[in-house]
Amino acid sequence: MTDRALDDYLDLEPLQTRIDTHRKFSERPDDVEASLLGCITPQPGDALLDIGSGTGDFLRNLRTSGHTGRLVALDSSPAAVAAAGNSSIEAHLGDACDLPFADDTFDVVTARHMLYHVRDLALAVLEAQRVLRPTGTFVAVVNNSNSSLRLKEAVGAAAEACGIEVPPHVGERANSANVPDVVAATFGQAAVTRFDNALLFDRPDPLLRHLASVLAFFGVHGDNDRSAVMEVISVTVNDWFESAQGPWRDEKGYIVCTARKARP
Repeated sequence: MTDRALDDYLDLEPLQTRIDTHRKFSERPDDVEASLLGCITPQPGDALLDIGSGTGDFLRNLRTSGHTGRLVALDSSPAAVAAAGNSSIEAHLGDACDLPFADDTFDVVTARHMLYHVRDLALAVLEAQRVLRPTGTFVAVVNNSNSSLRLKEAVGAAAEACGIEVPPHVGERANSANVPDVVAATFGQAAVTRFDNALLFDRPDPLLRHLASVLAFFGVHGDNDRSAVMEVISVTVNDWFESAQGPWRDEKGYIVCTARKARP
């Protein structure tokens, strides 16, 4: 992974802010982990690799809910590796495009909201397939292609107003429009389940915290640039609420894309 925005993951606080925001301010209950598990129903003894493990909560929740099989976290962030590892969960620093595991090792490989960071989407999916055992399951979670358009507009416009060159948004690299085709090309088939929702804010503070947590994805790095961009965003957001235009609503959603490795 070579994404400049991965600097955001040297500290997991922005990631935790985004997780908390989606949990607390979604229009309808939004539990990505439950959605994923409902699509694949892993067996308690399955060996499971979670690529892009983030805070590590997904694997910890599996273990505490009774999963007895091997659980392995892999992330390119040292902070994420430190957060995930414990006496019952292995944690490895590594690259999704060059997994440090032998062929046919895992029953399940998950890639939750991380494929937009990999340097080569097709190679990352191929690596996941390689380390799966025959009949093993790959599952990816990626955003819908039209997810969070208001967020992208607000942050992108503020960054440009501050003279920052905004890169193509990372979400364009891997989303509901292209990931199923890449998975199907590797596995021979792919099943897709779509989940639609929206973020809904009735006051500015949690919205501003959420917008601040995504700045790195828009090329905003360094304290001075962050402060300048957030000043512009704050004016936009506070004007919205002060003019009594109602709650700030931003449509969002994701797909769970699953595939099974064929027998040789």
